[in-house]
Amino acid sequence: MRVGFVFSFKNEDWLGGINYFRNLLSSIYDLPRRRTEPVIIVPSDMTPDLLETFPPFETLRTPLVESGRLLWKLRRGLQIYAGRDFIFESYLRKHQINLLSHSGHLGRSCTIPTLLWIADFQHLHLPELFSTKEQSAREAVIAEACEHASALLFSSKTAAADFSKMTGQSRARFEVLPFVATVPSLGSLVSLEDLERRYGFRGRYYFLPNQFWAHKNHAVVLEALALLKAQGHNFLVLATGNTNDYRQPDHYAALTRRVAELGIGDMFRPLGLVPYQDIMSLLRWSVALINPSLFEGWSTTVEEAKSMGKTVILSDIPTHREQSPERGKYFSPKSPDQLAALLVSESHQFNDAEDQASVDAAALQLPGRRQAFARRYEDIVLELVKPRPIHRVGRILSASQQ
Repeated sequence: MRVGFVFSFKNEDWLGGINYFRNLLSSIYDLPRRRTEPVIIVPSDMTPDLLETFPPFETLRTPLVESGRLLWKLRRGLQIYAGRDFIFESYLRKHQINLLSHSGHLGRSCTIPTLLWIADFQHLHLPELFSTKEQSAREAVIAEACEHASALLFSSKTAAADFSKMTGQSRARFEVLPFVATVPSLGSLVSLEDLERRYGFRGRYYFLPNQFWAHKNHAVVLEALALLKAQGHNFLVLATGNTNDYRQPDHYAALTRRVAELGIGDMFRPLGLVPYQDIMSLLRWSVALINPSLFEGWSTTVEEAKSMGKTVILSDIPTHREQSPERGKYFSPKSPDQLAALLVSESHQFNDAEDQASVDAAALQLPGRRQAFARRYEDIVLELVKPRPIHRVGRILSASQQ
């Protein structure tokens, strides 16, 4: 069965989403006797490098998925007002695509089923990070998805619970599919010595590979490092990720100023965007990964640490508890003191031989975990293409109507 995925991103601003799709498609690609064949649909002008790390599935290029173009606007009108996107439906049928996955909907009357992925409901938990206009837009997208999509997909039970609470639809048609992160083979990773030369550091370090967005909560790490410096410690945190936060354009500059104010420039080192292989290598050789986020839909960095068998120092939020890494340690995301104490204890407890044993054990378990993830996804989409009366998720109440 051919399953279409529309990738409309044109740059690396949404690394979490890119990593999510890479994990899903690579797990399907490696699945023995797979029952589905993904087809990637991209804008005509997408640069090839964005798909370099994806498996070699068939890729179709078309202006139909280029946001803002005349054809795209015509499609949107058909979806909403005619209830059927005849243009894109015809395109999908021409390429023998049986289901559209993760990529919007085609209208409530379309005969090609659609499985629409909703990453999270961050605007419900951190409304202060969203303008009123953006909150309304998010609710409108979710309402439209409920009315038109064949089924919804969430990565966590936490997100599914948010959906039920927001919509009052506890029995709506949705599925929960936590993803498993694919990581490179241990033998392909960059050595610690090469990383030290490449990025100009020496010795042990903690790794924080989150985007520099406000909700990722780098600030608590800076305050924890300042406490540690005052106590005579000299730990190093290497941070990677996109430095552009479209909601708060001054956020990274504010973090940089705070680093200078606290005098911890030797302890907190932002590396910006680095190649994926280097990110995975930095994770491998770290004492532990840190994720201090105030909110997550289902954290890619936590899943990567699980797949590599690394210790993870986590903010104590519901999704991180649900992800439940075997080597997870938790702290309040508002407590620099708790984080500082964990950094000290993990540094004292770190043992190279024990870490290597955990990494080796995770590598042995990973193929089975990835297969289970891909099989579960195939079960979901194959169930959706079974002949049945047309069914949509249902109507949603906006916040103003509740």
